[in-house]
Amino acid sequence: MVSNNAQVASTLSSVSVSQMNCSVISDPPGIASNVVQAAAIFPIGAYPSVDNRISIGYIPQVAWAWGEQHSGFYEWQTSLGGTTCTGSASFVNRTVYPNILYSFKGSGVVDTTPGVPASIPQGVVSTLALTNGSDNLSITAGGIIILTYDIDKNTVVCTESTGCTCEYDYIASGLKNITLSCGSTLKYAVEGGEPLFFLERPILREQWYKNNLFDNAVLSKRRFYKGGISLNGTSVGNFSLRAFNISTDSFGFQKIVSVPQPEFANVSVFEGDIGAVPIPLNSDNSSFAYSYEVNLTAPYSGIGKNNLSLSLSDDFGFAFTTEKEILSRAMTFDGNKSEAGNLVSGDTTNYGKSAKFEFDNFNVGILSLGTIGIILVVALFAKKH
Repeated sequence: MVSNNAQVASTLSSVSVSQMNCSVISDPPGIASNVVQAAAIFPIGAYPSVDNRISIGYIPQVAWAWGEQHSGFYEWQTSLGGTTCTGSASFVNRTVYPNILYSFKGSGVVDTTPGVPASIPQGVVSTLALTNGSDNLSITAGGIIILTYDIDKNTVVCTESTGCTCEYDYIASGLKNITLSCGSTLKYAVEGGEPLFFLERPILREQWYKNNLFDNAVLSKRRFYKGGISLNGTSVGNFSLRAFNISTDSFGFQKIVSVPQPEFANVSVFEGDIGAVPIPLNSDNSSFAYSYEVNLTAPYSGIGKNNLSLSLSDDFGFAFTTEKEILSRAMTFDGNKSEAGNLVSGDTTNYGKSAKFEFDNFNVGILSLGTIGIILVVALFAKKH
């Protein structure tokens, strides 16, 4: 006989339990190994999720299942002194006491009445924002399965006067429970929080107009899969790191799986090793599991002020943008002359400042220092000889 909760979700097919994640903790009649073929209480998956990651922006629900397979009737024989007695066990009913334990960053909450599907308790949800992007939420679906059998047991009793006979065992007979303890765990990395954007070049937001750069570093508690760079509202570069597929497991549960598929247009991207140790920041005692470098590889042309923006989207569809006003300037020399040698006047915003050269004083100084140096060298040489 097979029993389960196949109504776990509309996407689930009939759940047939082929594994055993239960252990026998009580078996008064001593028949568990003969009547229990399989039993399990287990989490199937959290949704929405990508790979083994969830987002605090979309708090997932948890699909879980229980199932057991047992014999409806079992009969055995006991022989002693030439006498054989028969015993039997008839299945009466089954009781399931499920629970789900949610553990995150050292604390846990148990839901003793999980729905189908189960919702993560609010007490757990409120702590998920503390994630660094790689902290795991452990979901353990388990509990107790009780199989009740009506035992009819006859025991061989031997005496000198009557020999060996079968006598009804009133103590061992009657309704008896086989109790199973079950459970298994799934882990999901929790993503969320605001990323930190840093402008690497030009770090002071000013640069030479013939070498216009836009290099960015990003610390994040979530993985990004695509992004783009815009110049004054017009796209000048974009990238994509991954594509996504949907897989269906043996229970009919559908999962989103990412597949590496890098595409770059005028942008170079470095994604930090997801196994890296998070980087601590003293300002808010926070840490970030992921690091990115996103650089514009095709320098833009033009002089003056430009608005450059970097937009990033994570695997769950959340987008973040940073915008910087960058001033591209031409160089000057002698205080007021352009690179072409023309006199710079009026609005000099687009020209970098330079010091005015004092040619006469500069040359005299060099000559004077040079003369003193020669005199010292000659004097030292004469002293030694």
